[in-house]
Amino acid sequence: MLDKYANEKSDKFNAPSTQRINDLFKYLGVTKLSSCWKWQRMSDEQAASKLDNYIEIRHKIAHGQKSDNLQLNKTHVEDYLNHVERLIDETEKEVKKYVEKQINEKETASGMGRPEKASGEHMDATC
Repeated sequence: MLDKYANEKSDKFNAPSTQRINDLFKYLGVTKLSSCWKWQRMSDEQAASKLDNYIEIRHKIAHGQKSDNLQLNKTHVEDYLNHVERLIDETEKEVKKYVEKQINEKETASGMGRPEKASGEHMDATC
């Protein structure tokens, strides 16, 4: 049953839009991961919009849709790659903080005789 669920989720993840990424990480316990996608001269809203625009272009290409204004070149592809790599870096930082927080809370709770946090609780992104 778990394999079936994982396959269903991964089949829908061939085009990782901001919403799909947020939904996936929410399932894992991090609420609105995309709020951490920001860096100098790039807000989280801009980063998410840029990703979604690239995903839309990818969708058009994959499904053979023609567009008069869709003229891609090497610079576009390099920009896409650089953007995705930056999103990966920001995501890794946030996931690391999340995991470290979970470990610290469990260690603190068990060391002081308090009950551990219930599994399945969500944490807002802390970026």
